[in-house]
Amino acid sequence: VVPDQPDALHLLGLAAWQRNRGPAAEALIRRAIDRRPTSTLFHNNLAQVLSGIGRVAAAIECLERSLRLDPGQPSVRTQLARLHLAHGDFAAADRLVETALAAQPADADALGIAPDDPEALRGFGIALTQQGRLDEAETVLRRCAAGEAGRTKALVGLGGLYLRSGRVEDAAEVLHAAIERPDATPHDVSCWLMTLDHLPGIEPGRVAAE
Repeated sequence: VVPDQPDALHLLGLAAWQRNRGPAAEALIRRAIDRRPTSTLFHNNLAQVLSGIGRVAAAIECLERSLRLDPGQPSVRTQLARLHLAHGDFAAADRLVETALAAQPADADALGIAPDDPEALRGFGIALTQQGRLDEAETVLRRCAAGEAGRTKALVGLGGLYLRSGRVEDAAEVLHAAIERPDATPHDVSCWLMTLDHLPGIEPGRVAAE
């Protein structure tokens, strides 16, 4: 017999999810929410289940409801931004990052970004760059580039940051490091070549032509 107490229903739902029983987990956590609709924890975990079974739009609705109940959840705001990106809504993701940056210190930990999540760190660094917060962006992107996973993209992001701040030689250096990595793309190589054209003593277009 399934208990009718919301905490018990929620825990049973999490247990079902750990056993890869997505539909059962969803049903149990929804029953818990019916009995305690103001629990942000329930909404957040239901979103995790829904996103895990590919129902991104429904997961977004859960997290938006959770943020309406308690706007002070930076990690939930970050997760919602990721889901919007996965759903192709880049404008909504940008708005969430901007709101989070305005509400919190420029610190990845305060935004709920794990130190071992290179994609989230890189996105955070790019967002800071776009806001003109270049010193903070450099710190975050260097932190991302220090790990093996996601290093190439982080180096390319650093190259763009250095170009924006007029540090052409630094940009050329990090972009060269990026294109030497096995997962470098033709676009990364093009960025490096264009950066070389801006180095002192190099004729514009000469490197690309050679």
